[in-house]
Amino acid sequence: MLKPLLRYLLLQHWLQRWLRAIYGNLFEEISRIRHARPEVGEIDPLPAVRRASSRRRVTLLLPGLSRRHYFGGIATAMGFLEGFRGQVDDLRIVVTDEASLDAEEHARFSDWRIAGLGEEDAPGNVIIPAGGREAPLAMRPDECVIATAWWTAHLAAELTTKAPFIYLIQDFEPGFYPWSSRYALAEQTYRSPQRIVPVCNSTLLRDFMAGHGYLPADALAFEPVINETLAATIKADPCSRERRVLVYGRPTVERNAFAVVVDVLRRLVAHGRYDDWAFISVGEPHADIDLGRGCRLQSRGKLKLDEYAAELRRAHAGLSLMVSPHPSYPPLEMAAAGLQVVTNRYANKDPQAWSNRVSAPAPGDLRGLTDALARALDAYTAEPVGMPHAQDLLAYYQAHTPSFSSLAEAVWQQWQEKSGSVASD
Repeated sequence: MLKPLLRYLLLQHWLQRWLRAIYGNLFEEISRIRHARPEVGEIDPLPAVRRASSRRRVTLLLPGLSRRHYFGGIATAMGFLEGFRGQVDDLRIVVTDEASLDAEEHARFSDWRIAGLGEEDAPGNVIIPAGGREAPLAMRPDECVIATAWWTAHLAAELTTKAPFIYLIQDFEPGFYPWSSRYALAEQTYRSPQRIVPVCNSTLLRDFMAGHGYLPADALAFEPVINETLAATIKADPCSRERRVLVYGRPTVERNAFAVVVDVLRRLVAHGRYDDWAFISVGEPHADIDLGRGCRLQSRGKLKLDEYAAELRRAHAGLSLMVSPHPSYPPLEMAAAGLQVVTNRYANKDPQAWSNRVSAPAPGDLRGLTDALARALDAYTAEPVGMPHAQDLLAYYQAHTPSFSSLAEAVWQQWQEKSGSVASD
């Protein structure tokens, strides 16, 4: 009764004119409020004060440390920082976007001293939440700073004045935005080669950026490495697979193409052959989504590592998209765990070269993605499956032991050389 009445009312021209007028007034007011402060808040300056010290220190600028932020990129940055323990006296993490850390984080980082901005600059390994910008950050002479995202690169440039800083580049970040202020600001961070020592997360990303003139072709790079907890679970005895599709679902992260993921699943279900399959979404919480024919995409949100590892051992197939030159961790993890994987190619990235268990159409090829997923499901067998034989990048990913010591040594040498050349100019 309600729907027919609503449909009737919305067809009335007088009501349409009234709703358009209301919308126009509301839009203007919302726009006025939204743009009252047009600045880019991420790059609010972090004031600094110079403190004398003979101790050498590396400071990592990290957007967040809370568990909700602790995805692969943050974990990689933490591992990269650990590689410098043999090069310097002290390590420091400055959390740029969080003003405090709760009790859980204090427990997780019990071997670090958590301090506040403005406190005395003491020796040791320290974490400083700096999101509040309530006091200046103590900086030592010749402090080595590592930026981990475009906005922390802007902060690093200000904190180090004319000195170079290390730039851990984990994706082509201008691509996170439409052509805009943030796109321009992100792109600009690659435009000062004399100020940065770039380190790329994957040779694929390094080659993409070099090909577009952002970085030198010989910039330092490292390949993604499998998390030790996942590796231990994945390498355990082969397990029986279920009629289960594991989906990397992050609706708020545009490059993960969630709308395409859902469209592909609905097209697949419409075939009528997969009504007895379960579709499980991990990565970010969202409402369960109707896929048709009684099937639903069930959201499990962001899982703990052991829970995620258990899902990797249960599922037969994985669907994970990322419109980016970075290889992306979830498809690698899924393939390493023995799943039939559907992901996407992009620019110089061709995941089909990793393993014969990976299919990678173009990210906007709905029919190609759907057909690839259908082939993956049609290959289902209940026989136990373990970690498959693989080649190239996937084999490296499976076998490599996470260690950044040798990389940090090379980075440290480049930073010292560039620091010396800047000082002599």
